[in-house]
Amino acid sequence: MSVSTSKRAEAILEKLVGFDTVSDKSNLELIEWIENYLDQHGVWHQRVQENHGGKDKTSLIARIGPEVPGGIVLSGHTDVVPPGDSSAWRHDPFAGPGEGRELLGGSGRRGRGQSAWRLRDQIRL
Repeated sequence: MSVSTSKRAEAILEKLVGFDTVSDKSNLELIEWIENYLDQHGVWHQRVQENHGGKDKTSLIARIGPEVPGGIVLSGHTDVVPPGDSSAWRHDPFAGPGEGRELLGGSGRRGRGQSAWRLRDQIRL
């Protein structure tokens, strides 16, 4: 993987981690950012609006490549667990790793970390 490719994934991750989509909040702002990213790369996508326990949530389906039978489905989630007492964190839980800092927190290491690399890798293909 080239340095520029790695930096691109890190930039995507930093942006994704910055969205506060704790499970009791909307994820629409994050979905809109991903839609814009996909639009820039000519990727077809469709929103699916849902209501979970009185909270509006949005899912996103995207297709890269031709519309033919078969293929691979990649799935992820955009909600995160509440960070708890923010004063207990050494760094803002909704900030990316920053220069020279490791990535802390569950959203960056699991759901959003995977999403950042998937977005970067699928657009490259």
